Amino acid sequence: MYAPKRSAFSYESYKCRCYLAATDYTMHLERDPVRDKNGNKVNKRKFSKSSNNWTSAEVIVPKTYSYIPKLMMAIMNEYCSGYQLKPSKGTNSIVRKRP
Repeated sequence: MYAPKRSAFSYESYKCRCYLAATDYTMHLERDPVRDKNGNKVNKRKFSKSSNNWTSAEVIVPKTYSYIPKLMMAIMNEYCSGYQLKPSKGTNSIVRKRP
């Protein structure tokens, strides 16, 4: 759940959540089907309440989130690029640069 409707978000937060949802969708768009020992595609039964009928659906490989660490590093690098270490009275403190 990226942007629940029961919570209020600022425009920037909402935009970030939408970008995250789009990234997740794009990264998992073309997943391969699961195959059995013989190399055949695996199917599962799926019940449709609207048509009151069973159908067959292809099983796909579960999502992997290998892009998340890279995304987090890019976010932290962008966030921290606005900060600098500035000594104050013998200690190092982090001070925000002014634009």
